Amino acid sequence: MTWYPLFFSFTGRITRSQFWAGLLGLLVVELLIYWPLLQFYAGDINARPAALWFRNLSLLIDTILAWPTLAVLVKRQRDRDQAGQLSYLSVACAVGYSALDAFGLITTSSGVTTLGYAAGIASAGLLAIVIVELGMRPGVDSANQFGEQPVT
Repeated sequence: MTWYPLFFSFTGRITRSQFWAGLLGLLVVELLIYWPLLQFYAGDINARPAALWFRNLSLLIDTILAWPTLAVLVKRQRDRDQAGQLSYLSVACAVGYSALDAFGLITTSSGVTTLGYAAGIASAGLLAIVIVELGMRPGVDSANQFGEQPVT
């Protein structure tokens, strides 16, 4: 599978190795965006809470990367012969966490809020489920309702 259908299409199925490659690619893109900001504005970003411009930029980046992330997750979940509810929930949780942070509801000058702890624990738990369910468990060994078995 080439990069375009991997990140922008919701049809078909992908293997675990394609799943990990897709997530790694998205992580590299995000790091390439954040790295220059961290080099030049580290003091501003390390403030508590982070500067408003950085929180808003983070929400924008998370929103833009939601589509390709969702495409990778959904295709992998379909390889497991499941509909995409876990994928939708995990991406919504990630963007929701970023939105809460953008509005200053995760951290304040005195530390992390109760909502911040609750959202962080929920996000971490959901991430663990996604890693186990989509990243470690094998897909169906034959054709399913979502298509033919992906070629490795």
